[in-house]
Amino acid sequence: MYPITTNNGKNILLIEDTMIKQKIICTTLNDEYGFPNIIVTDNLEDAIKRMNSYEELIDLIVLDWRFPFKKHESAEAGAGELFLDYMLRNGYYTNVVICTADDIKDYTKQYPFVLGQVKFGDNNPGQAIAELELEFWKKMAHNKSDNENNIKLTLTSHK
Repeated sequence: MYPITTNNGKNILLIEDTMIKQKIICTTLNDEYGFPNIIVTDNLEDAIKRMNSYEELIDLIVLDWRFPFKKHESAEAGAGELFLDYMLRNGYYTNVVICTADDIKDYTKQYPFVLGQVKFGDNNPGQAIAELELEFWKKMAHNKSDNENNIKLTLTSHK
């Protein structure tokens, strides 16, 4: 595993079993996009343990689609979806970006916390992850200002 951790900034949980992909994603997110706190795991069992331990501290999950259920086992195609199901069943709504080389369907409607999918191998996965995260926060800021404007209009109209 290739963990990068410091004591400031956003916390990312990276679930990826291929060491070179861990290194590429961590280095890009850390060095180029300023995400300094990255918790790395390579299997479903450990990912669930970390989610239970750090859920309130995790701001973003970068999720591979095919990884082992347990340490030292072979990668399984259904591991990513099992993790998303686990999150949904247990009320975890931390933002997720799926980062995989596999061709998979769009999961953004089925799981409301999935921001999108990054195809590993196309361009720079760290850049694509950072762009999805930035796009999400821009939408949130826009929605917040719309809601504040609606509240002001409502308060003004009742005077």
